[in-house]
Amino acid sequence: MKIRFRGDDPPKGQEASKLSITEEEEEDQSRGYTSGYLHLLDHYGLEARSTHVRSPDENGDVESLNGGLKRAVKQQLLLRGSRDFDDIEAYEAFLFQVMEKRNRQRQVLVEEEIAKMVPVTATPLATSVMQKVRVSENSLIRVHKKSYSMPTSLIGKQVTVQIQEWTIDVYYAGKWVERLPRIIGQREHHINYRHVIETLLRKPGGFRNYRYREDLFPRLVFRQAWEQLQKGPAGAFAPKPTV
Repeated sequence: MKIRFRGDDPPKGQEASKLSITEEEEEDQSRGYTSGYLHLLDHYGLEARSTHVRSPDENGDVESLNGGLKRAVKQQLLLRGSRDFDDIEAYEAFLFQVMEKRNRQRQVLVEEEIAKMVPVTATPLATSVMQKVRVSENSLIRVHKKSYSMPTSLIGKQVTVQIQEWTIDVYYAGKWVERLPRIIGQREHHINYRHVIETLLRKPGGFRNYRYREDLFPRLVFRQAWEQLQKGPAGAFAPKPTV
């Protein structure tokens, strides 16, 4: 995928990964742009051009640089001796250090490119999205195909979520409720045990049979306690027969 400025004599387009900004339809193998990407193009007055399907060589420069960056990050993590970071900010600082080190040898070329660029006159694009969702009877909301738990007092209510890069802020009746970590990657849900534990304990077998039970242990000691209880006398925590 390539993007370039509109005009009779546009500057050289910047290549971008087609995997992150296009959607491939299974039935006819045709590709289309995501709504978010189209909004980006329209805001900054850009046009998009697609590479051919299964032709990574057409994005060769970008793909090569991406691979080089991944190898550099992996090498620096090995030298660091740990993949654990205190928070997102610490991880981002680490990545920027790796990129700045790699870019030092390209500084002359970067300055040549900057000299040919024109100032961006458009206002900065909004970095968050507002969306209205309803809290389900299971005290969950769905945001971008991910599930998040909500306080049971909001069941059936419509809330407003502000979706940001790493967080989601929840509002009800114009008042801020809480901030949730935004789920990134393959994880499908984020459950706060404080939201649902009291309701589950009032239902026979509610905790045992809860779909997201593994998310309800705030620390390892709670999980260990549950496992010990499971080893107790048969029937102490067994489901009671229904009539």
